[in-house]
Amino acid sequence: MGNDPRSCQQDQETRIRENCFTTQATIGITQTQLARDGVYRIALRYQKDIILVETAYPFTLENDDATQNIFPSSGIDAFPALPVDGYPATPEGQKKMLADILSVIRAVPENRGIGFFWWDAAWTAVEGNGWDTADPTLGNNWENQALFDFNDCPLPAMDLFKEA
Repeated sequence: MGNDPRSCQQDQETRIRENCFTTQATIGITQTQLARDGVYRIALRYQKDIILVETAYPFTLENDDATQNIFPSSGIDAFPALPVDGYPATPEGQKKMLADILSVIRAVPENRGIGFFWWDAAWTAVEGNGWDTADPTLGNNWENQALFDFNDCPLPAMDLFKEA
């Protein structure tokens, strides 16, 4: 331990893991207050700007292509069962989730909350726009979490950008 740089790095990584929440399930969705507290502690302790990344939420549990969506039943343990209480899988539920994310960002001390990245706002079901570029028939499994509906029209969550 002592002065070994590797142990210092490991110690820092442990402290960061103990004080922040890294899964999409936690930041802004299932434990908003815990996420807010964790983000605040990180901003104050490390004096760093905060960007919440890779957030998304479904506006529907329906599918718009032949590829199974990541939600509602992806089988990936890191993702919660959806819809999450308080956030129905509807256009308004998606907007409420994003509004809560924005409230966390706006309230980060010292104006260190500088933004977020939505995964993936415009990834709609368009042939050739899937995971595998070598197989244009393969769809994507995130189109029900885009900020555009299945007719490519902006969803209500986009209204929040006008207020930002």
